[in-house]
Amino acid sequence: MRESGDHVVIWVARNGGFSGKDISFLKEFSAEMRALAARNVDGSGASLWNLLLNYYLPRLQDYRGRLLVKVQEHRQTLNLIGNEDFKHSLKLFFDILEQPGGTNEFGRLCCQALQIQDIALAQNLVQTEFKSGSQRQLWKSIGFLARLRRAHRTFLKISRTPLIFRSIKVHPITKNQDEITSIHSPLTLSDTLRLLDIRPSRLNQTTIQRYVSSTCSVEKAQQIFNQRQKQSLQVHAELQIIWHLARTHVPIENVFQYMGCSKRSCFLCKAFLNSFGSIETRGCHGKLYNQWSIPAIQRIELTMKERLEDTVNRMWDILLQELHKPLQTLAALSESSNGTTPASSSAASILIPERPSEKTKVEKKKFDTTHIRKINWLPRYVLVDCPMVTKSLALTACSRPAARRLVPPILSVIDVFRRENTISSASGEAESARAILLRLISPLL
Repeated sequence: MRESGDHVVIWVARNGGFSGKDISFLKEFSAEMRALAARNVDGSGASLWNLLLNYYLPRLQDYRGRLLVKVQEHRQTLNLIGNEDFKHSLKLFFDILEQPGGTNEFGRLCCQALQIQDIALAQNLVQTEFKSGSQRQLWKSIGFLARLRRAHRTFLKISRTPLIFRSIKVHPITKNQDEITSIHSPLTLSDTLRLLDIRPSRLNQTTIQRYVSSTCSVEKAQQIFNQRQKQSLQVHAELQIIWHLARTHVPIENVFQYMGCSKRSCFLCKAFLNSFGSIETRGCHGKLYNQWSIPAIQRIELTMKERLEDTVNRMWDILLQELHKPLQTLAALSESSNGTTPASSSAASILIPERPSEKTKVEKKKFDTTHIRKINWLPRYVLVDCPMVTKSLALTACSRPAARRLVPPILSVIDVFRRENTISSASGEAESARAILLRLISPLL
């Protein structure tokens, strides 16, 4: 977001890009916010609420459908609750849930969900009285439904701020048609092992069991690896915004140094933002995605080109730090930021990658307090399939699922930045790592 006097520009991006419906909604939303700021409409924001409700209706229907499947089981939870206010509010929620699903009922459901969350002791009651997985899922669903009404309340508060949003423009960032969507000449599993300085005489079952999986055959391991290499590359929303600002020559220092995200940032996005500057997000869930990508870009100023190049260098330093750290078991953290407050909250910040040149004291302290146990790093135990890390092969020395988080993402980096066949000779292998990364990214800058 950039503010200049009473003029505000907000850039928005989505991982998968925007549809025509999305763009129409953003235009209407901008108009509603301008009208509210100018006091040209009902101060209760009824028109804005209807706009939000209709746009999010398909998602609300999905939440309601999931709750209805277990509504009778959820109603049994009422018998376990001792607090009368909480119990009464939850009963009203179930009553509305079981009514026919019209737009008005969805609106009431969202309002009731927020009322439940606003109960002073609600969070403590959930911690003490919601024990089962089904009960925790119920609370999570209530949070998702309440989020829309909370957003409406926040928008109203913002619109009443003096001189803010008198002239507002929400600018959706469209996906670059020239964006690279697939890996050119992707690495094979053998090439990847060799690039990581693992040099088996041939790819055999012993190699697979030691470095890849204890259960996969050679053929199966190669098949899974090749399938992942064929997946489309993705430019995450955080990077889309940075690249758009660079393309349009908007100084990063002139924008608000915070990106509001519906989800926590992935490990590589957070590492990029930390290395690039001081832009904060909701937090970092710590997962790795092997199709994470940096987009192509042309016609940018030399200073920005140098800054992006320096960011890539810093990112690589972060990845090298992770490679040499002992494997650490961390508490799981969901991608969704539902129910969290700003990035300073402990729940939202425990997995933020550190900058290579300095230790972030507060985050480091939070990071250390999440360690359940530490395992000595076994530098040659690599390429273990990690189901908790979506769509990625990660480096780890432990087979326990709880330990398969925030692991050194060297393979992800190779997958990401691999745009051409760079392994053709011994000299090509020696180049590897940082040189390959910089050489491949330079044409894009």
